[in-house]
Amino acid sequence: MFFDRREFLVSASTLAAQLGLSGFMIEKSIIASAQALNPDDKDHFFVLYRTQGGLDVTLGLDPQIHHGGLDQNDVFLEYSPDEIIRSGEIKLGPSAAPLELFAKDISVVNGIFMSSADLGHDVGNNYISSGTPRTNPASFPFSLGLQKGTGPLGVVLGGARSVQGQTNGLLVSSAKSILDGQFASNNDSASKAASRIAGTQNSSSEFARSQKALVETQNIEPVLKRTLDKMRQQTQFITDAHAIAAAFVSGAAKQAEVSTDFNNNIDSHGSHEGNHKQAQLQVWTQVSDMFNVFKNLPYKKKTLFDHTTFLVISEFSRTPALNGNNGKDHNNLTNSVLLAGKGINSNKTFGKSVVISRRRTPGGMPIHMGAPFDIKTGGPGQTKENSMLLKPENLAASVQVIFNNYSPRSGGTAFPIPGLAKI
Repeated sequence: MFFDRREFLVSASTLAAQLGLSGFMIEKSIIASAQALNPDDKDHFFVLYRTQGGLDVTLGLDPQIHHGGLDQNDVFLEYSPDEIIRSGEIKLGPSAAPLELFAKDISVVNGIFMSSADLGHDVGNNYISSGTPRTNPASFPFSLGLQKGTGPLGVVLGGARSVQGQTNGLLVSSAKSILDGQFASNNDSASKAASRIAGTQNSSSEFARSQKALVETQNIEPVLKRTLDKMRQQTQFITDAHAIAAAFVSGAAKQAEVSTDFNNNIDSHGSHEGNHKQAQLQVWTQVSDMFNVFKNLPYKKKTLFDHTTFLVISEFSRTPALNGNNGKDHNNLTNSVLLAGKGINSNKTFGKSVVISRRRTPGGMPIHMGAPFDIKTGGPGQTKENSMLLKPENLAASVQVIFNNYSPRSGGTAFPIPGLAKI
């Protein structure tokens, strides 16, 4: 049985209305009890990894099985149940196999409800990367940079992505320029002039920050160069991950944003089988390669990985069944993200999704959607009063808790995900 995108959205919206999901709210008193769980730490780094295209979570972070009467016409699967990788509460599909070595260092959030409509790639990617659906929002690295400060290189960008959204007036550097050694002025007179200018400008202005960064960069440039040189001696291939890691340990930066620099059949509206599976495997291979770089770099008696929080996102999932072109379309009813490193309770899964058979939906087509979440217990939602659908706003609140920067918004309902941040 095949379905098109319009049928999927109409059916999903009808079911959501029947379940009353849009009305789920949480008492305001719970917000006031949420506390920042981690002490302020100047050696706490952050990397946002953005995947563009829309990952099929059933092949990666949220694998499924055919149970309760489900079949291939409800959720098309390319693996058997015994191929699902399991470690603690973590379950990984075949495309996420490279993450198996890091299962004890990661956590997964499933069942994130993006929208009952198709947001499109850019809007969805910006939403999950910021926690706000408004136009051109600042992504997490830039909001954290404004709150916590950055190094002299500002926020480092890796991969193929340019800045999307607001930069909050922060400086931006590219990983490529760091690898090419283009991270400071080689002109002594220019540096001295910048120092004089910085002393006369308003310190909060973008111009003054630029001049100050020029001076500071020259101070850290030898350390950054030595770190990169050592990396080149130890590995044959230097990547953007190496540039970001070197910038972190040298004090040149504290936040980074990386995007996939390939687009191989991720947005698989046709010929999904095999092609998306392999393309998504490349994504998680690149992520695991980055983890290895950070784990192999000593920092403050531990490793750089231990001082870094990683967040890996995609804009939405994909519909569970194949369409008429043997592809899978955009699914904004559920999404999954990966967190790793510092400040998280690892080897755990938070949230849940559910596949509803085509035999039980108003439109006669299967639906894969986020399941209600109990904000008090962190488990499945049991009552309407205490339950809600997880949204990007809840992820954003959790990131703020991890960085000891959470403060409830007046009248807001963006609650941190219980148990995600390490106490």
